[in-house]
Amino acid sequence: MSNILVVDDDTNILEVIRTRLEANGYYVEMQSDPLDALECIKEREFDVIVSDIRMPQIDGMEFLRRVQRLRWDVPVIMLTAYGTIPSAVEAMKHGAFHYLTKPFDGKHLVMEIEEALEERGRRREPAAGKIGKYFPGVYGVSPKMKALYPLLERIIESDSTVLIQGESGTGKELMAQMIHYNGGRKDKRIVVMDCGATPGSLIESELFGHAKGSFTNATESRMGLFEMAHKGTLFLDEISSLPLDLQTRLLRVLQSGQIKRVGDNVMRKVDVRVLGATNLDLKEQVRKGEFRLDLYYRLAVLRVDLPPLRERREDIPLLADYFLQTFARRMRKDPLQWGDGVMEALSASDWPGNIRELKNIIEAAVVFSEGGTLSMEALEWAGFSEEESQQFLLPGLAGLKPAEFSLPEYLERQERALILTALQENNWVQKDAAEQLGISPRVLCYKIKKLKIDTASTPI
Repeated sequence: MSNILVVDDDTNILEVIRTRLEANGYYVEMQSDPLDALECIKEREFDVIVSDIRMPQIDGMEFLRRVQRLRWDVPVIMLTAYGTIPSAVEAMKHGAFHYLTKPFDGKHLVMEIEEALEERGRRREPAAGKIGKYFPGVYGVSPKMKALYPLLERIIESDSTVLIQGESGTGKELMAQMIHYNGGRKDKRIVVMDCGATPGSLIESELFGHAKGSFTNATESRMGLFEMAHKGTLFLDEISSLPLDLQTRLLRVLQSGQIKRVGDNVMRKVDVRVLGATNLDLKEQVRKGEFRLDLYYRLAVLRVDLPPLRERREDIPLLADYFLQTFARRMRKDPLQWGDGVMEALSASDWPGNIRELKNIIEAAVVFSEGGTLSMEALEWAGFSEEESQQFLLPGLAGLKPAEFSLPEYLERQERALILTALQENNWVQKDAAEQLGISPRVLCYKIKKLKIDTASTPI
């Protein structure tokens, strides 16, 4: 029996929804206060959450953000009055599954929940090549991703600290969620803190809690994230942003398994697995004196280095297909097909924003698509630019006169020259030329067509 959490400050609506869902075989828990609902989410598993947009204490958008930090894989359906439809649309952009306008049809709500349950099942499906493990979104058939899977198996079975390194947008938080929900602590909560987005003056209190009266506005004692994550996992995102004095305190906690709240003298035992993530090279930060060497070694007992998307181009079609169909379903569109040249263009891009950028571009392109096809035109309307996406480091720019020709023309000429050189040096064997250029044969074939390189009369 699926477990549904319904959050609305209108008790009449709560009762109407409860009656309808229980009649369809669902177990329903109701909360009229979103803060109380968040406490329930920390303690128990829910399969779908239904939440109002306008609520006391915090609004639906803030509630959605907090839910995603606690239970990223649980679909959230938003309820909205006609006047707050723009807020609901904004919520969908930030990860809500769908929204219903009040008054809504009970059958429609049940249909939405059924689709949300299917979506959660897809989010919890194993990645390619994995059996029986919950690898949400960790997709990959590229050599670099395949090499990562055996390492992940061992990391999951361990309880040691893990350092996840990778460029922005490579899926570090997703990897942390995967490690937690496959490990021995999966029945407990995972608590997330973004060290880069939290003011330095608040990080200590956030992590360790504080005693009543320990500072201005500390009107009551409060537990910190370490205590909230007891028996579970604490994920510290952008851990390189942690101030040096707090790095010392964190090291002490990792070594002793005890914390002390700000303004308190009581040592409290905590049992927490810590996962850290950063988009910087922590060894380089250590050399600069901006990160403690002893903390680095304590965090990097186990290490995961996530490759950027440009180094795993073979995975772009797999990821793109997943995003395409996900957003098509979410936007109530029929299944979409790729238009001519679209997948080749996506695969050829360097994606400096990595998976996050790919996901956002496809989401916008799905909005602009029509006729059952996602075309190059829709991709361009979504903000995709083939020229801007190619990150070539080319010589000779210093001596170029802008009046001779434009930058895109210059880049195209340079790209054509590089490809011709590689083909000539490899006796026109495209597979070998692609390997020399650091791209896949499929991408090379696309570029040959795009740049009108004649290979008809060349040797085989």
